[in-house]
This record gives sequence, structure tokens and C-alpha cells, in this order.
Amino acid sequence: MRGGDLSRLKLDRVDLYQLHRIAPKVPLAEQGVLTMRVGRNARTRHSRFPRA
Repeated sequence: MRGGDLSRLKLDRVDLYQLHRIAPKVPLAEQGVLTMRVGRNARTRHSRFPRA
């Protein structure tokens, strides 16, 4: 999540970043790592990965 995206939305942070579905062509581990990285970002309060 880039700072410009949040300023356009007039937000300081996103409370929940959720991956809604798993993309079949992208390895599951890669999607999980990306979701966790966003969750560690100071601008995101919580991140959630869907159940398979």
C-alpha cells in the first residue's frame, strides 16, 4: 500500500486488508507472504488471508 493511495482516500491507515480469494495461478505461499508483508506495514492495522 503506497502513501499516495491513502492520501487519495484521506486516510492515515487501513484497518483491515483482506485477500478475498486465492488466485489459482499464483503459488499459495507467495500470496501468503505478500498478505503478511502488507499486514506488517505500519499503515495497516490487520491483514487477513482466506481459508482455502
